[in-house]
Amino acid sequence: MSDTSVVIPVWDAYVDSRLDDAVRSIRDQGLPVEIILVDNASTVPLPWFPGTRRISSAHRLSLGASRNLGLVSVTTPYVVFWDSDDIMPAGTLHDLHRAMAQADDVVAAATAMHHPLTGKRYPFPPRLAYHLAPRSRLFALCNTVRPLYPGLGSVLMRTDAVREAGGYDDANHGEDWALTSALAFRGRIVLTHHPGRSYLATPDSLSSRHRSLCAVWSRRCRVRRRLRADPGLPKAGKRLLPLLAVAQWFDVVIFRILRQLLQKATGTVTGPILTNSKGSPTP
Repeated sequence: MSDTSVVIPVWDAYVDSRLDDAVRSIRDQGLPVEIILVDNASTVPLPWFPGTRRISSAHRLSLGASRNLGLVSVTTPYVVFWDSDDIMPAGTLHDLHRAMAQADDVVAAATAMHHPLTGKRYPFPPRLAYHLAPRSRLFALCNTVRPLYPGLGSVLMRTDAVREAGGYDDANHGEDWALTSALAFRGRIVLTHHPGRSYLATPDSLSSRHRSLCAVWSRRCRVRRRLRADPGLPKAGKRLLPLLAVAQWFDVVIFRILRQLLQKATGTVTGPILTNSKGSPTP
């Protein structure tokens, strides 16, 4: 029997793009998994995949809410939330389970990710995260200022911890950040260098539409609101929230400008490698 569920929200154009490949890549992992498809009020009928479960929403939900709808139906101890247009490289689930088994207090294990066309590795998780991960409290505090690991894609999480942490925000951008922060305060996060997610970002992707200063700051505000109301957050962490707000502001206003200047000067990529409709990287 499977001990892992993979939840995939899907709707409209995502049905016809790479859903077949995404489901196939999960089945080819060589481990028994339960795949739960969340039909997010799709105007395009979803194909039937034998051995999968389907949950339908009567009206269109945000991306975070659609993942939470799938979470309600998860009965396995571990869960992965996957995007319908991403491919899971071979060996990813094996790698995640090995990382999760390192200690009883591990609540999540995550891998690196790469671009399927260029083969380039994304700078996320950042190198700093791998150095901070063994220091769980410091890692949790730093993750509230800037995301250090993903809350979706190639990340294996304990289902009970995800529910206790409150699941995803009801939003279409940064909906996983508050969850990753709440999880990091509940146990250890293990990061591996295995390229466990083939991530194809386009200018039309939801993650590509919310990069304004206002959107970036609103994500940080949501993190603080969630943590302030989280009964699982240590009292010391709650007392540090005002200081973390200052650190967030410096990260958004000062370090954001410095990163952009460095990116322009060196020609490096610090965000998603966007791909146009023809499959070519955009400038």
